[in-house]
Amino acid sequence: MLNRAFTKREKVLLLVLVMILLGLVYYRFVRLPVQERIAAADTTVLEQQMEMEQQKSAIIKQMQEDIENGQKEVNGIVASYDNLKAESAALNTIFAQATSFNFSFEQPVATDDAVRRTINISFTATNYQIARRIIQQVHDCAYRCLITDISVSADSDKMQQYANLENSTISGSMSVTFYETLNGATTTNGLTTSDGSAVQSSSVGLGNSSLDLAQSSLETMAESLAGDAADTIAAGAGF
Repeated sequence: MLNRAFTKREKVLLLVLVMILLGLVYYRFVRLPVQERIAAADTTVLEQQMEMEQQKSAIIKQMQEDIENGQKEVNGIVASYDNLKAESAALNTIFAQATSFNFSFEQPVATDDAVRRTINISFTATNYQIARRIIQQVHDCAYRCLITDISVSADSDKMQQYANLENSTISGSMSVTFYETLNGATTTNGLTTSDGSAVQSSSVGLGNSSLDLAQSSLETMAESLAGDAADTIAAGAGF
């Protein structure tokens, strides 16, 4: 039985020992578990980011292959002005796959005998596969067109913390310029020239036109997907 009083030095040593033991208990059962949870959370975030980057890389690679294949051939016919009704019907058929879409028509512009008709389109789709199919079908449209200013983004989902192109609904936008010719046209109503004046007469074909009719091959879309996918586009009403 211990019945002697501790000396002042012994009391100080016991106090130091107790503090060391409390520090070890705190580190082992409080600080260390917290650090492990933080490290696990950081790993989850990194894994999600890596997965998204891998998806983007795969999409870009596929887009680049499409670009190389698309540059080898030119699709679509150049119809006589005014081909708006047929072009609108083709677009309505394609965008029937979308959840919603909106078309905004610019005034057609004539340069020599070539006519450019630009349609700005916004749409939403259930998933990326449908959005990509829509854009591909516009690219392969029966009427010659050029696709520019493509933007595709994953919509945020309250039920899902990490939205990406593979598991989210998609919002997209693009500009589609259809090319027509005044050769064989029966009207020039609604046309302006590139300098803003009204069209006076028709020409005889596309042979003298300096307008580049190269087909777009979705390059803009690949660049958009490689960048910030957080851009949100408002879905329009149906056409």
